[in-house]
Amino acid sequence: MTKTKVRKILFCGIGIVLICIPLYYLGFGAVYCFSMKKANKEAIEVSYLEQTNDIYSGKIKKILRYEYDEYMNQNFFGLDILTNDSTEILISYQYPIKLNENLLEFVEIGQKIKKAKGKDHFELTSKNGISKTFKVPNCEK
Repeated sequence: MTKTKVRKILFCGIGIVLICIPLYYLGFGAVYCFSMKKANKEAIEVSYLEQTNDIYSGKIKKILRYEYDEYMNQNFFGLDILTNDSTEILISYQYPIKLNENLLEFVEIGQKIKKAKGKDHFELTSKNGISKTFKVPNCEK
C-alpha cells in the first residue's frame, strides 16, 4: 500500500468515528427524552385515576404557605386534610397560587371537606354553611 492510500483510509476512519460518536449520543439522548415524556404522561394518568377514585370526608388541618422559601411562598400553597375515618389519613395537596386564588381565599382551618368517588373535585363547607367545589390538584384532563 502506498502512503496516499493509507492516509485516505486513515482520514475516512477518523471521519466515520467523528460522525458516529455524536450521532450515537444524539440517538441515546432522543430515546431518553421520548421515554421520559412517555413515563411522565403515564404517571400523570395513574395519578389522575388514583385521585378521582379517592373517597374521603374530613377537615382542613393545616394551610401550608412555605415561609422557608420565597419562591415557594409566592407561587404555591398546600392543604393538609385529616380524614374522619378510623385510620385518620393525612392527605396533602399542593396548588399554584395564580390558578387557585379563590380556593386560598375561601379555605380555613377546620373547614369540612368531602370528596366523592369518581370525581375530580371536592366540596369545602365553611363554618357558616356555605359550600363551594374546587378541583383536586393535577386533574386538568
